[in-house]
Amino acid sequence: MLKVVVADDEKLQREGIARHVPWQELRMELVGCARDGEEALALIERYGADILITDIQMPRLNGLELSAKAREQYPSLKIIIISGYEEFEYARSAIELNAYSYMLKPIGIRQLIEKLVQLGDRLELQNKSEANLALMRKQLEESRPLLLNKFIKDLLFGFLVHEDTISNRAELFSFSMTESGCSIVLVQLEDIPEQQVSTTSHQLLMLELHRDLLEFLSPDNRGFALLSKENELIVLLLHNTVDEASLPQRLDELRSNLHRNFPHRITLSVSDVKNTLSQLQEGYKEAVAASRQKFYLGKGSTFYYADLEAEALPPASLAVPVEQLMADVGVGLHVNIAGHLEAILQQIPILSGVREHALRSFGFQIVSDIHQKVYAMKEKMDIIFGENAHLWESVAAFDTIPEAREWLTDTLTTLAMYIYNKRSYKHADVVETIINVLENQYSEPITIEELAKKVFLTPNYICNIFKENVGESIIDYLTKVRMKHAKLLLTSTGCKIYEIAEQTGFNNTSYFSFVFKNMFGVSPKEFRETGWTGTGNG
Repeated sequence: MLKVVVADDEKLQREGIARHVPWQELRMELVGCARDGEEALALIERYGADILITDIQMPRLNGLELSAKAREQYPSLKIIIISGYEEFEYARSAIELNAYSYMLKPIGIRQLIEKLVQLGDRLELQNKSEANLALMRKQLEESRPLLLNKFIKDLLFGFLVHEDTISNRAELFSFSMTESGCSIVLVQLEDIPEQQVSTTSHQLLMLELHRDLLEFLSPDNRGFALLSKENELIVLLLHNTVDEASLPQRLDELRSNLHRNFPHRITLSVSDVKNTLSQLQEGYKEAVAASRQKFYLGKGSTFYYADLEAEALPPASLAVPVEQLMADVGVGLHVNIAGHLEAILQQIPILSGVREHALRSFGFQIVSDIHQKVYAMKEKMDIIFGENAHLWESVAAFDTIPEAREWLTDTLTTLAMYIYNKRSYKHADVVETIINVLENQYSEPITIEELAKKVFLTPNYICNIFKENVGESIIDYLTKVRMKHAKLLLTSTGCKIYEIAEQTGFNNTSYFSFVFKNMFGVSPKEFRETGWTGTGNG
């Protein structure tokens, strides 16, 4: 109920308004009638009125003075001013006071009721809007931890790459890096039997591990902990110049803290220090790479990316063909797998001792990529590869190129066929046609309208089914195809930058360079220079 105060020194006018306005029907309550301004102000202060109906000419405190004082204390108060004088100065004062209405005596009750109905509707709508806004703010504040976790995961897994988007979201969550940067630490719980992984007790175990990590990190805002995979968590360990403890000391402290409650062996894998939010994805990849050392040195230790020997990683020249291979697997193009693998395996070093080492490293990279794709699909490894599939152990046993070729072909074909079959029941022919056009005509101008005509559907419809089946938009897919070929041309030809831009469908070299740097973090020229020396990020 909206509370109303009426102020008028004329008894007949005051009582007429009180008696003839149907307050209940208007969802209003008349909390008091005043004979002068001071009495009205006391009523407003006592009841906290929503609406003031006031005459101008009153003793002690006139209507304009009353309105000014009441509005000063209650800014949301709505005022209807009544006057028997038609002078402009009064009307102008009412306007300056932001009065809702200015009415001349003698007023008609029906006219006043109409004003009150309009005012009541406006206040009701305003109150609902304020209530909804308050509810949304409360829900946003309650969801903030979850949204912040998602933001950090999106950074780690490469779902956010544009600097402006990252900056805006970081500002929204008041999240920033310390001046000393951070390290990404993978916390992997070892020795968990496979049959226990999907059980409720195991999930509770991981939640308890997550809680302990949060408690360890919470003092002095030392970082964040996020649940990642079935036996893995990710820690964003913030460095602080005030903290005199070295990184190994802090990790030893972390390990000791966890071992008090968890008897399992725990492997910690640590990236190099990262200083910007856009580098977190690179840090996560480094931590994953560091974790592969446990296949050589055993589980339950702390591994640093900085300790990796250069030959322990796949040769830099394999980065582009491996990316092409996994891109085809990701969209179910299983017929291309054997050819991709043959081209890659021919680049494995042939020197005795180094060859076997590089072969296993390449296999570990493929298995890691497989895990990431299966995780992104929210599937389970055993559903795709069977309960007895031991991917990491199989790679660790690689001895010869033919053995690796056969196993990798079978494993990647299994995954690609699963992806293909999962998507084939919806618009498979349409999506495949579009993909073929994008893959084969990437150097030409391609528009959504032209693609729609090829499959006899509307542009909006093909955009929706492509996104649903492939997981990204047509334009994003085309951009990735063009960038894939651009990288290949940069590393395998001596073509000029503007020539490569034209050959990959860009009619503007500056825009080509802008897109390339946004996607890979370096300009085409920088990529080519580092690529020739084997130090590029490929």
